[in-house]
Amino acid sequence: EICGLRFEDIDLVSGILTVSRTVIRIKVTDEQAATKTRVILDAPKTQSSRRQIPLPAFLIALAAEQCKAAGRTDAYILTGTQDIAEPRTYYRQYQAILEACGLKPHTFHALRHSFATRCVEQGCDPKTLSELLGHANVKITLERYVHPSMRSKRAVVERLAQEDSWSETGVAVP
Repeated sequence: EICGLRFEDIDLVSGILTVSRTVIRIKVTDEQAATKTRVILDAPKTQSSRRQIPLPAFLIALAAEQCKAAGRTDAYILTGTQDIAEPRTYYRQYQAILEACGLKPHTFHALRHSFATRCVEQGCDPKTLSELLGHANVKITLERYVHPSMRSKRAVVERLAQEDSWSETGVAVP
């Protein structure tokens, strides 16, 4: 999805990003073709993948700066031009950034998992998170994307331990 984002997909006034296209690599079935795959711009695969996401103020400001530098709203965010960022190239750049920062390599998709987990830790309800991620239902979000940390588990247990709703025997009092 990120490779398909254009500046025009961000409403700088309302601060809402609209996901309406994606860039994918597909297999070429023509045996005479020069390459085995090709990159295409397409609509997201499901209706729930087509979504609107509110952005924090710092990202809106950054997007406005980058759009001004690009000089056109139909430019792609990752390239600043009308050329699409090739997913493989973008992935290699991402890995190089991780290495330069002294971080272990991991997939770009791992950022979605981290985002989902942090949202839950911050108290985001599952339905909201499911819609932010573009999932068709909450079950997918909770089963595949949310990975509670020991820190968040400990925080829940500590909050429970301090609740006034517990009797002296440790049994919840209605």
